[in-house]
Formats: sequence, structure tokens, C-alpha cells
Amino acid sequence: MIRQLAKRTHFCAVVLVGSLLEDVKLEGRSKASNLDNLVLDIQKHLPSDKRTSSLLGVAVEDDWVGFGSICVSLDHVVTLRRYIPLYLRLIYPMATSRRAAKAAPEEDIAAMDSTPRTTTTPRTSPFLPTPLERAGLVIFPAMLIFGTIFSIISPQTRAAPYDHVTQSHLQDPSFSPSYFARKSNLFNVLFVKRGWAWITVAFFGFVFSHPSTANLERRARAIFRWFAVTSMWFLVTQWCFGPALIDRGFRWTGGRCELARREVEFGVDSVADKVTAVACKAAGGKWKGGHDISGHVFLLTLGTAFLMQEVGWAVLRWSGKRNEERCVVMSDGALKSANVEADHAIGEGAGEPALGLGGKFAVGVMGLSSWMLLMTAIYFHTWFEKFTGLMTAGTAFYIVYVVPRFVPGVRQIVGLPGI
Repeated sequence: MIRQLAKRTHFCAVVLVGSLLEDVKLEGRSKASNLDNLVLDIQKHLPSDKRTSSLLGVAVEDDWVGFGSICVSLDHVVTLRRYIPLYLRLIYPMATSRRAAKAAPEEDIAAMDSTPRTTTTPRTSPFLPTPLERAGLVIFPAMLIFGTIFSIISPQTRAAPYDHVTQSHLQDPSFSPSYFARKSNLFNVLFVKRGWAWITVAFFGFVFSHPSTANLERRARAIFRWFAVTSMWFLVTQWCFGPALIDRGFRWTGGRCELARREVEFGVDSVADKVTAVACKAAGGKWKGGHDISGHVFLLTLGTAFLMQEVGWAVLRWSGKRNEERCVVMSDGALKSANVEADHAIGEGAGEPALGLGGKFAVGVMGLSSWMLLMTAIYFHTWFEKFTGLMTAGTAFYIVYVVPRFVPGVRQIVGLPGI
């Protein structure tokens, strides 16, 4: 367009200078007052190419907003036609280079748009479970809420006699609202009563069979996490430098063994302060009067959440089916993705079976644990006893799996599942 201007006899140029002479458009009439100055400048400086280049260079470098509307009248055509080729030779290479530089970012943007982009995951708080973990953990309170509501609205459950001392329905099959409401059902006897043994077998079966845990350091840290979670289970349900925490909590809230209370009334040594639930039942007594944290809810919730962490993260990273969304606090206080501490890439087992035999067995144990948790929610304990069992399990889960994310010293020992 600029080159065509030199061949016209009547034209008006609108020169827009941002960082160069950007565009030239034709108009009809003249505004020679503006053009006079331009032509005089051109005529004045054209005898010296150096001075002309300097003038035009200043115009460009100083980023002039523009000459305004510069119109050419017939009186100036001859003069301008003599000098405009030289003017164009000076300014057009500059315009070409400037336009090329300006077009380059647009080409880069187009190239970026045409190339596949890696999806980045928003940073999550290291102090809270990730969105995926929350989606899994919400299953436990949802089952407890559903079970409690079902026990209220179900005609069979509501009509069945309930023993508040044993926190269960009468065990007589003729009165029990369901097979699962009886403590003698095979699932309770063979699975729940030996629940942590099943959880342990499922865990070690996965750790020693799945390729994602073939690395000795990863396997050792996974076993250390199992030891930490097992210690939590042991302290809460079995022994805590004497009675377990569940038994201590029962006594702290006013509960006593019914048989021991009678002995105390007759002046016998204070057996009530020493016995556990197991000892009380072995002596023919009953726990009465205190708050009994649901051991079933605690066991089934903690065991299932434990397997979900150990199997879930390892399988997801191995198969590459989900990006890493856990964040950790580094020793210098920086917040980074947990990927920075991984010794293997996400998806290194893509295309291979994700679970394997050990993983499938662990999924089966998790499924049965969830079912028995639902049965516990429907037929056993008060809602508050189930709630405290859930909170106790949640506390243990948080200590083992969330605290290491923001305490680098702990994370160096226990690591993170799948990392």
C-alpha cells in the first residue's frame, strides 16, 4: 500500500505512528498545512542520508503518536513524488523489521495454541485431605448417617427390642430384625472380630506383589506407615499402658463393670478402676453407665481408609490415571507438589494391569469392611458412640497421612503413599 502512494497524483495519507508508520489510507481533499512541515523536513534533510536517517530514527524511537492527518494537495505532488521513493527506502525497511518483530509473538502464540498443553493441577492445602481423598472419606459419615436414619424409619428395626447395656438388639433370632443384627453372624465373628488381621494381610499382599512398591525404600516406608496405623489401633482398642483408650474413656465418663461395682460395695479392692471390657465380660459382668466409643466403627473406618491410601495412591500413580494433587511443605517453607520427592514418574505402569492380585484382594477387604460398617451403623450403638468412633479413626488417619505433608521431618521417616 505504501509503495502505491508514490504513483498517485492526488492523495491524502493518514500516517499513524505508534512505534512505526503503521498504515496509510487514501482520502480526497488536502490539508496542506500539516504536509508543508513534513515536506519541508524531507526536503531539508534529504541531501544528507545520514541526517535523514537520524530524523526518521528519532521519529520512530520517540514513539510519536502520529503526524495527524497529512493530506497531499496538487501543489505538493511534484515535490513529494521526487522525494517519496527515498523516504520509502528509508522507512520501509524499518517498518518491515518492526512488523516482523510484532508478528513474531503472534506466531509464537499460535504455535503454543497448536501444541498440546499439560494440565496443571491447582495447589491443595497440605493441612487438609485432597479433593480426591475427601471424596473417599465422605463415604464413612455418609454410611453412618444413612444407617442411623434407616434404623429409625425401618419398621422391623424400630419394632425390635433394643438392649441399651449391650448397645444391640436382642440376640434371640426370633426378635432380631436381621441376620446382621446378631453378634454371632459369621461376618462379625470371622471378619470384624479379626478385622485388623484381614487389613494386615491385604496390605502386605499388595505391598509385596504390586510393581509400584518394588522399590525397597518405598516398601520400607509403607511398612512403617502400617506400623504407625497399627499402633494407633492397638492403643485405642487393646492396650495403652494399661486399659485401652476406649476402656479408659468409658470409665472417665462414669462407666463401671457391674460385677466389680458390687465387690467394691462390699469392701473389696477397687477392681472397677482396673478391669477392662474384656476382663469384665470374662468375669460375667457388663459395662454400664459410661460412654462406649464404637470399636467397630473405629476399626472398620481406620482399616478401610488405611487401605484406600496405600493401595489408591500407589495404583493411581502407577497407572497414570490421575495427576498428583498432594502438596507438601519443604524444609525451607516452600509449598510444592509431592512429585518433587518422587523417585519415579507418574504412569510408568500405564498399559499394565493396575491392581494386580494383591490390589484386588485389598479392594475386596475394603468392600466387606464398608458393608459391615453399614451394618454397624444400622443395628449397633447410639449415634453419638458411632460418631466418636468415627472421629477417633479420623484423628489417627490425620496424624499418619496428613501431618507428614506439612512436617518435613516426619515425612522423611514415613514418606507418602505412592511416592
